[in-house]
Amino acid sequence: MRLFLMNPQEVISDADAARRARVSPRATRAELVVLAKAKLITRTQVTEATPPRSKNGKPGKKRVSAARLNLASPHREPLRVLLAHTGSVEGNEFLRRFRAAGKLKLLIRAGFFIGEDGSRADVLLVGDRLNKSAIERAIRVLESEIGKELSYASFETGDFLYRIGVCDKFVRDILDYPHETVFDRLGGEAQ
Repeated sequence: MRLFLMNPQEVISDADAARRARVSPRATRAELVVLAKAKLITRTQVTEATPPRSKNGKPGKKRVSAARLNLASPHREPLRVLLAHTGSVEGNEFLRRFRAAGKLKLLIRAGFFIGEDGSRADVLLVGDRLNKSAIERAIRVLESEIGKELSYASFETGDFLYRIGVCDKFVRDILDYPHETVFDRLGGEAQ
């Protein structure tokens, strides 16, 4: 339900919904039937490209079941507000999820996490010896819990300080607009 409420304009295939929610396809289909009966989503068919059968062959197409949020549902907005507030991860828990990412110096939440849709990134990480796969894994888990695709940026400490020094637009946009600093070992140099 959260996946559809946080992505109201998107048509999502059953397989994609299962992958993004990190749930089995069978459980996903059962949930989609319940949501369709409650008239929260509408079911449809979409055409997806399939890989070619041979090395020189053309890609194929197949029709798959999909769903999208029913924008006319009277329960849509109250449920979206409720789920947006209950899905938020608190500061210490948020920091704990990124501990395996390396030696963190700065962790900032912006965008979705503070209710600002116009932010350039939802998460900003700065640290030394950052592990990209650990960061991506933590982001994917957050995305599946929240039901919305997140944008993030990660910088090595030296690169981040250089960008601050040259007034990099991307970094300044995150720091100058509303954000929440979860963890700061740079001692205010990021301002």
